[in-house]
Amino acid sequence: MSSAEVAAVDLGASSGRVMVGRVGPETLELVETLRFPNIPVNVLGRIHWDILGLDRGVLDGLREAGGPPSGLCGLGIDSG
Repeated sequence: MSSAEVAAVDLGASSGRVMVGRVGPETLELVETLRFPNIPVNVLGRIHWDILGLDRGVLDGLREAGGPPSGLCGLGIDSG
């Protein structure tokens, strides 16, 4: 089995982050590539996640992670 790189995105109440995992027969390594704020926005008197800001943070983090087309073979996103 050869090694592989996968990315994980975690979107939380106050911040988001992008992590890269390198996995192989004798290897397990996790590296945080970017952490970014999740600042709520007020739209018509209601509080919402800033979806455009989160999108920008995720894409910036994936670029830092060496995202497509450079070799990531998987991506998972959690917005729990």
